[in-house]
Amino acid sequence: MEDIPDMRTEELEVENVSILRLFDRIDSNSCKELKGKVNSLIDNNKLKLLLDLQNVESVDSSGLGMLISCLKSVTNAGGLLKISHLHNGTKNTFYLTRMDRIFDIFENNETALHSFR
Repeated sequence: MEDIPDMRTEELEVENVSILRLFDRIDSNSCKELKGKVNSLIDNNKLKLLLDLQNVESVDSSGLGMLISCLKSVTNAGGLLKISHLHNGTKNTFYLTRMDRIFDIFENNETALHSFR
């Protein structure tokens, strides 16, 4: 069985918003790890969360379901979860599946950060 590398992420905080930069793919292999990172942020009372997808190549159906689960968890904790930097491939997936009606999606981090104020 081939070892599947962990999803690469970077976490930073700007203006009291936790930005989680994701890399590679959001799929069945990375769902558990990403959900754990979001739950850890919630547990640490970091309830303003921005997922930066600039470096995400693709999102499959498992990934979309997990993102909805993350949104629900953050919302139930009284927080906000927003998405930035969709590029052509991921943007098409979000719009074809109508996820743009569920998530607040921004072209860049600056406008997303401004929306948290």
